[in-house]
This record gives sequence, structure tokens and C-alpha cells, in this order.
Amino acid sequence: MEEQQFLIFRYLDGDASDKEKKQVEQLLKTDEQFLILFQELKSADDFFKNQEPESPKKKFTQSVMKAISPERNINFFDSTFLSVLGGLIVLLVLVFSYQIYVNGNSFIPQQYTSYILPSIAVLFFFGLVEFILDFRAKQIDS
Repeated sequence: MEEQQFLIFRYLDGDASDKEKKQVEQLLKTDEQFLILFQELKSADDFFKNQEPESPKKKFTQSVMKAISPERNINFFDSTFLSVLGGLIVLLVLVFSYQIYVNGNSFIPQQYTSYILPSIAVLFFFGLVEFILDFRAKQIDS
């Protein structure tokens, strides 16, 4: 069956050799199932040959080119800005907490003060690492 379909498609596309053309014409005359298969495949082939290709929407090309363009508008509130802002806030909290810790007039209960500095330092460290990785990723993308 697949061989017959292949033969019919070669015939319809004009790629069949003289021997294959004669074989198709002979089968059309003698084999009723082959004739039915040929008619089905020919109607499908005619249908697809007569179809107009779809064209993209009017601004499709512009929107794709804008999306892949290296000259993107820089959004001030992108992740880099927020990372830097978060890092500065953590740094200020770190300095403020250290001053409170050194002066001893903490509004935080004494039992928790020994955990504040290391916790804030870890947060600051991870914020800084995220900023550096984001910065490097943007350099690589450029």
C-alpha cells in the first residue's frame, strides 16, 4: 500500500520515470482499489496545490525584529535596579543594626541580637551574588 502511495505521489508530482508512468496507467485500468486510492490522493494533492499560503499579520515582522533587537529600551525598574536597591537596603540595615548592637540600646530582644548580623550579612552576600550574575548575564547577551 505504501509503495502504491509513493508511486502515485511520484506520478502526480511529475517525478515518475517512464516505466513508473506506464505502471500507474496500467494499474488505473486494471485495479479498482488502486483507482480509488489514486482518486483520493489526487483530490488531496489538488486541494493542497490550490491553497494560498497564509501571510503573517501586518506588524508581525516589526514586532519580531523589535523583540530580537539588541537595542532594547532600558527599563529603570528592571531586575538589576531592584537588585542594587535591595542590596543597598540590606547594607543600610546591616550598618544600622551593627550600630544598635554596638551601642547596646537595641529594640530587638537580647536573645536575637547575636543572629542579626550573620543573617543580614548572608542576605547581603546573596543579593550581591545575584547582582553580579545578572550583570554578567546581560553582558553575555549583548
